[in-house]
Amino acid sequence: MNMDKPKTVVFVYGEGGHSAQMARLFACLQHHSELSSCKFVTLNDTDKCFSPQGAERVLLQQVRSKYGSFSVLKAISSVGSALFSVVALMGRLDCRILISTGPGIAIVPALMFRLMGRQVIHVETWSRFNTCSFSGKVMYRLSTKFYVQNKEQLRRYPKAVWSGRL
Repeated sequence: MNMDKPKTVVFVYGEGGHSAQMARLFACLQHHSELSSCKFVTLNDTDKCFSPQGAERVLLQQVRSKYGSFSVLKAISSVGSALFSVVALMGRLDCRILISTGPGIAIVPALMFRLMGRQVIHVETWSRFNTCSFSGKVMYRLSTKFYVQNKEQLRRYPKAVWSGRL
């Protein structure tokens, strides 16, 4: 890790409930003494998401629209663009930790962080009780720490940590 690059925490999340969860999580973390000297970067696929004051925002291409059909070519293009963006970000900054509240947009950056030996923290959505989200299933395997907000999820994710609601 380069001493000339600022220590950076990367937040990855989508719009709606994922953004609302991250806003609450960020409010809890922003005054933490270990993070006081860190730079914050957000990775989103829309500018409708919460953005912490002073954070750098990186917009990624949407893999799929919630309201449209799935396109293999668009998905491949989005994954390639995300890879490029994350590699460029990690080359420019000392990215230490990735924190995600989902959705699937977090998978490619999380994979890159793990391949580079960095920490990945995922908080499974508060709307899940008895089923697993697609991103949760993948992030459970990629994350160094995996949190659930509903105790019922501990049956689905036995190695998870119950955090309670944000």
